[in-house]
Order: sequence, then structure tokens, then C-alpha cells
Amino acid sequence: MKAVFAIFLISHGLIHIMGFLKAFGFAEIPQLSHTFSKPIGLLWLAITFAFMIVAVIFLLKNNLWFWVAMVVAFVSQVLIFMNWQDAKFGTIANLIVLIVALVAMANWNFERKYRNDVSDAFKKVTFSEEIISEKDIVNLPVLVQKYLKYVGVLGKPKIETVKAIFKGEMREKGKDWFTFS
Repeated sequence: MKAVFAIFLISHGLIHIMGFLKAFGFAEIPQLSHTFSKPIGLLWLAITFAFMIVAVIFLLKNNLWFWVAMVVAFVSQVLIFMNWQDAKFGTIANLIVLIVALVAMANWNFERKYRNDVSDAFKKVTFSEEIISEKDIVNLPVLVQKYLKYVGVLGKPKIETVKAIFKGEMREKGKDWFTFS
């Protein structure tokens, strides 16, 4: 799915090159009825390259690709408004880019907030003065009591905050193994 979106970004960017070609007289583009100045033609070319850059940083999994994509889609939309009669359908492509970028930004923001919350929680860690005794585990199932005694938790301080990092490998049916942490 990521490759499809990257190809979409590149394709949308390549469509912008028509404005550059028309402005500099390199090609007769009947789909564009207006004439463009050379500075506007250079802007069309810049947006072509900008969409390609967005595709690359998207594929490189740079977490801030969506900011660049939103700016590029905005400038692209300005160019479309300037040539609305001929380029109005580019608005659909820009909306797709904006929607994907906004969803990615929401996910990034959620993860960033989660990591900050975890970091803040570990800054407030306190160590308990209480020691785990037989009376603390008496209401637990017998197998759990035996396990806790076996691993030696009796006589140790009570744990209030824990951070566990699990590492391993997993895979979906019919796919390759991948590591996780």
C-alpha cells in the first residue's frame, strides 16, 4: 500500500510538469488553455520535484513527511486555482494527499503523546518501603503463590512501576519473519 501511495505522489507530481513545459514552450499542451509566465512555469516544475521528494521521504519512513506533503499539496492547489478550468481534477489528488497526511500526522501525534506520557510516568517512580510477605499472596491462586515463592519475591520490596521490553520475532501466515521490540 505504501508503494501505491508513493507512485501516486510521483504521478501527481509528474502531471505538474505540463505547466513548466507549456510556460517555456518545450511542448504544446492542449489540455492547458492558459499561458503561463516563466516564473509560474518554474513553480510548476518545483512542485513536480517537491512531490517526488515527498514520495522519497515517505518511503524512507521519515515521521515528518506529512508536513512537507501538506505544504506541497497547498501550493499545488494554488496552481490549480490559477488554472481551474483545465486543472480542477487535480484537487481530488491534493485531497487524497491531504487526507493521508492528516491521518499520518494524527498517528504520529498519538504515538508522540504516548511516549511522552510514558516518559513522564517514569520520572515519577517511587520505591516502596513495603516488603512482600506471605499475607500479600495468600489470596492468589496456589499455583501463582508457588511461582512467586519459587522466583524469590517474598522479602523483596513491592513493585509499583514496571517497564518491560520484549524482543522477539513473529510473522503472518505465508509471510517472512520480522523482529519486534
